[in-house]
Amino acid sequence: MRFDLSLREHMMAMEQVLSHALKQVLDDGGCTLDELAYLVPVVPTYPTLKSMLTHLIQVPEQRTTWSLGRTTGHVGSADHLIGLHHLLSTGAVAAGDRILLFGGGTGFTCTLVLVEVTGELPR
Repeated sequence: MRFDLSLREHMMAMEQVLSHALKQVLDDGGCTLDELAYLVPVVPTYPTLKSMLTHLIQVPEQRTTWSLGRTTGHVGSADHLIGLHHLLSTGAVAAGDRILLFGGGTGFTCTLVLVEVTGELPR
């Protein structure tokens, strides 16, 4: 079976999937976007990041790992691990902070993980 969608329809469908998944993970975690310490997205292009932060996840750029990602570029499935490691190893987060790992892939898949730092981090 084949379906033809305009790019606009495709983007709207993706946004609905992402919005639903985002709401579900935040509800399940008892968290709001304002309570997130950081967002760790798959490393996109800067225009894609700005669009995501404007239209989907209203988190300020300063609360993302873009400052690191812009230097590494997209490294595949390791984007989240590198971003999380950076936050933990630099002391950017502390006990009680919540971090949202946000990704997607071909097809369209959506992956969201809410992580909470539950103890003091080794230095």
